[in-house]
Amino acid sequence: MDRVAISVLRDYEGLCASMDERFGRAKAFLVIDKKTGKAIDTIDNASGGASHGAGTAAANLLSSARVDAVVSGRFGPNALDALGAFGIEAWIAPPGINAGLALLMFEGGRLERMESSSPR
Repeated sequence: MDRVAISVLRDYEGLCASMDERFGRAKAFLVIDKKTGKAIDTIDNASGGASHGAGTAAANLLSSARVDAVVSGRFGPNALDALGAFGIEAWIAPPGINAGLALLMFEGGRLERMESSSPR
């Protein structure tokens, strides 16, 4: 796994940004290079305000960014299916933490992996 995305509330605070508990409606995604542990990109989630399909569109966005895993607070079933179809792992982090702590918990194996209901 080379790239991990974390859903964040603000796109300009790097690893200090508060994690957004919502996947599909997150304001942005912070992309981390797993080899260096550093933020390499921030992707605005333009589909966050969509009336429907936000999770699927966010999964497509992360696939285009070549992300291998994503950490967020919750995922809808359609988002999980879309992530699974792209081969992107989905991990749940607790609410109220920042991106840096979410990354540490991910790297330390302290997060729960969510599975899609669709076969890959």
